[in-house]
Amino acid sequence: MVKQQKGYALLITLLLVILISVLGLAMITANITASKQNKIRETAVLAEDLALKGAEYFTLSLQDELESSINNTRLTVPQYISRLNDVLQKNKYKCSTGEVDISSESEGETSVCIERIYLEDNPSPTIEQLNTSLKWIVVIRSTSIVNEQIKTVRQHLMYGTDNVPDQLRYALSTNDNGNLFLHGGMDIYGDVKTEGNLIISSTAFWKKEGRVQWVPSLAPRIISRNFTPKIILPTNTNYNVYTMKNESYMPNDVFDNSHTTGKLFTSLTNQTDRLNANEYYTKLNVFNQSGLDLARDYLTDGEKVNFERRDLPVDNLNISNEISSQKNSAKYRDLASTTISRNSDSKFSSDKNNSFYFGSTQRYCKFWFLGCLEYGYRDVISNLTISSISTDQVNIKGIYYITGDLTITNSKLNSDAIFYVDGNVNMTNSSIVDGSNLYIFSNGEIEISNMSVDKDTPSKIKGFFYTKQNFLMYGVASNIYLNGGISADRIILTAVRGKSKDYEYDSVAIQKAIINNERVPSRMVIDYDPNLIPEFITFTRPADTEIAPTMNQPVIIEQEITSGP
Repeated sequence: MVKQQKGYALLITLLLVILISVLGLAMITANITASKQNKIRETAVLAEDLALKGAEYFTLSLQDELESSINNTRLTVPQYISRLNDVLQKNKYKCSTGEVDISSESEGETSVCIERIYLEDNPSPTIEQLNTSLKWIVVIRSTSIVNEQIKTVRQHLMYGTDNVPDQLRYALSTNDNGNLFLHGGMDIYGDVKTEGNLIISSTAFWKKEGRVQWVPSLAPRIISRNFTPKIILPTNTNYNVYTMKNESYMPNDVFDNSHTTGKLFTSLTNQTDRLNANEYYTKLNVFNQSGLDLARDYLTDGEKVNFERRDLPVDNLNISNEISSQKNSAKYRDLASTTISRNSDSKFSSDKNNSFYFGSTQRYCKFWFLGCLEYGYRDVISNLTISSISTDQVNIKGIYYITGDLTITNSKLNSDAIFYVDGNVNMTNSSIVDGSNLYIFSNGEIEISNMSVDKDTPSKIKGFFYTKQNFLMYGVASNIYLNGGISADRIILTAVRGKSKDYEYDSVAIQKAIINNERVPSRMVIDYDPNLIPEFITFTRPADTEIAPTMNQPVIIEQEITSGP
């Protein structure tokens, strides 16, 4: 019996020894595995770090080359484009024909190259399209290999210069901390930039006898033909995205004196608290996932819309200087208030290089005693009206400098023109024919209304509108298709979808309908025109005109990091 017990004890001891040995071996194996995994992770981190540093080095190297070639020189636009090509299209930089190896004190190999070049509004530009753009987006690929771990960084960087207004790059943009109001079911094709708050609503408005009327509709739809659409806000986190609520209960005086004037939004002091507590607004934090989801759900077909914050360039357009500089140098000057129609003087339609100054100087007597002892001079403001009493086309060409107001009414306008306006701009019951170029820069307010009222076919406007004040456009009874862009200190847009007749509009159910995979048409479409910039360059600067470009610092538009080549 004792021998049997000793045998059991020996067996148990042997089993314990085996178990401890197995556990020890497992722990050693686990430690070795963990050590290997840590080493792999460290290697992967090192490879990623080297790839990022390689991209940064190559970015700055290209910028140095461009600055030494372009800065502090006077070049024609083709010469400037040629120098961009000389640097960014070098065969030794292209991924398809060569790569640049970057040495490192760390272990590992890094190579960088230019994978492709495209434009902000065109992912596959032709050579001709590249050669009319002052800014290119360059995709830099940086690949690092460390102990067989491969990491690749692709950075999309914008290189170039700002010799055209930055506002020409967006379908909609506000300046000088101005707010962007999007009321109702409009369609916007292209990127949107606001330097203030973005306020969106699923309800449109219009005015009847001075009182605001609310029309249920859909929220705005922001889409893009080539890219994921972007809504860009300033880095100042006092400015945010707000949806509206209880619009129909907003008193008329609040609407007029606080809402569309932006007075609820102008002061940065405790702005966020005041807006969050306001009964008419709900803040969406679009820079966390839950807030982004809410914003995308609120917008019509908004599942692909992205939001980002950027350092935004200062608006430095000086319209007053543009106008005053032509007082004594415009080809046609000292012009009194004028109405241009189909039968007007041919000088207004003969040459787009003609310049016109609407304004004059009047002499008057400052001191009188038995005759004028001293004369003074004062400016006389002149207005320009473009109008037609029939459906006949009005042709207009040139650059117009207007000290007063610009009115376009009852016109089918064929234009190749730029207008600098010191006063207000009003456009009613008019259209701009295909193939036209129209740029309006105003110090005063711009209002577009009563366009194709109650009609199913929209008035087509091809142009760009800029104002230092409010821009207001209706797509409720009006029906407007704008191929171009809008920029203002404050933009207020309001629209519904579907039909309009005698102040009656389709129900929300009808506006929401999708027929043959298409939504019911909006009565306001803003379709960004990628040709705005090249056409503006051609218009304002003939090929032989010199510019003095200064390269902007490269801006990272997009970045992706992947494992493998």
